[in-house]
Amino acid sequence: MPETSDRRTLYTRAVIKDAFLALIASGGWRRLSVTLLCKKAGIARATFYLHYANLDEVLDDVLRDAFQVGDGDIRRVLRQLRQTMKAGTLTADAFLPLCQRAADSPRYRPLLLDEDLPGRILSFLYDTARADIVPLLMESASLTQQEADLLFRFGLQGSFAVNAALRWEKNETWYSMQDLILRFKMGGLEALQKRK
Repeated sequence: MPETSDRRTLYTRAVIKDAFLALIASGGWRRLSVTLLCKKAGIARATFYLHYANLDEVLDDVLRDAFQVGDGDIRRVLRQLRQTMKAGTLTADAFLPLCQRAADSPRYRPLLLDEDLPGRILSFLYDTARADIVPLLMESASLTQQEADLLFRFGLQGSFAVNAALRWEKNETWYSMQDLILRFKMGGLEALQKRK
């Protein structure tokens, strides 16, 4: 019996998240309500509250889906980034920032285009990648934990701001800016390494 219950729970949560994303795409976070969500999902309010306490919990669940990064993915991305840095140019999409990966998905792109969600998304990305990135920065540039943490925040928020300014469109300008930003970051990292 638990397996049936689990399948039903997964199905209901999927219906709620699908409705949530559809409403974000059509009206945005600011106009969203539990009532609208239940109507769009075709469920009763009681069903909604069996699965989520509020809309913030649904958003968190959707962000986990949108930016899902498995164990080792951050390290793989960083290895690819180092290889690309040695080549001297941005040549592949394999190490796209987490936010750009979601932007490439028609399902999740509306989250990134919603003017009310950047703070929530940035907090999620920071919490997701911090444990891997901060120690790497500390080690590679002899930084304190606080320095590495603040530099990570700076890079994350800066990259997000540039992507948002370019409306999350990967085109010639985007690739050119990513290459420029990568060179800027690498130059800064090299300068920090020289001061050891």
